[in-house]
Amino acid sequence: MMNKSMSKVVCLYCDKLFYTPRARIWQGKGIYCSKVCYVSHKVSRVERIKHFWLHVSMRDENECWLWKTNSSSNSRYGKFSYTLYGVAIEKGAHVFSYMLHIGKVPRGKFVCHTCDVPKCVNPKHLFLGDALSNMQDKVAKGRHKYGFGESSGNNKLSDADVLEIYRMNGMHVSIDRIAKRFNISFGSVRRILRGETWKHLFRKTFPDLCLDGKPLNRRSIGDHGRNSKFLEEDVIRARSLYESGNYSQREIADIIGMSKSYVHQIVNHQLWTHI
Repeated sequence: MMNKSMSKVVCLYCDKLFYTPRARIWQGKGIYCSKVCYVSHKVSRVERIKHFWLHVSMRDENECWLWKTNSSSNSRYGKFSYTLYGVAIEKGAHVFSYMLHIGKVPRGKFVCHTCDVPKCVNPKHLFLGDALSNMQDKVAKGRHKYGFGESSGNNKLSDADVLEIYRMNGMHVSIDRIAKRFNISFGSVRRILRGETWKHLFRKTFPDLCLDGKPLNRRSIGDHGRNSKFLEEDVIRARSLYESGNYSQREIADIIGMSKSYVHQIVNHQLWTHI
């Protein structure tokens, strides 16, 4: 039977289970199963720190210390990779520098730069901030790119491309074909035609379809819609027949080939509101 004064612990270095006196745990000790693991862990930390400084271009203490190794990702920040307890870990080089010189980074906090140099690891240039302060710092330093349309950093199209999409849609080219032509998704084309994206061009191109600068409806427009079975001529004819007073909605539905409920929505301007 195990002594009640002993506790089962996992070695911090080799992950081996072992028993240690509870008193040692209370003293902050008893975390290594042997002296070999204790020494090995200390050596591995020293080696990790040495490996870190091999990638740093040291300068004057007040200047930027630049991370020399290029990141494998598209990030502007340096990346430092190492192995801890058999697990591969990758951290921002500036984050590792902050942890090495100042302390842990609390959850929800970001390591920011006073020098505005992403690859700088000088601890004097680093400070902690939350998501809001990080964004405010970004805006204050002019690094936040506001933009829409061609000025947006994420766009795949130009103004001319969007105008061409409007033109092709007006010629009853299907949304699928338009999407393939410009190598974008069906949903992207549909949002453009609804005025949900590229709104500045939509307002200029279709001013009659906007109210206070916003599209009148959020659907694909009339017979330009993907699921539309009728043309604008059919809608105009249905309304003309109804306004003449000589036909009921049921009779109009039979004449044009629509359902009665669809005719009801058309003549009451619940659908095809742009006509």
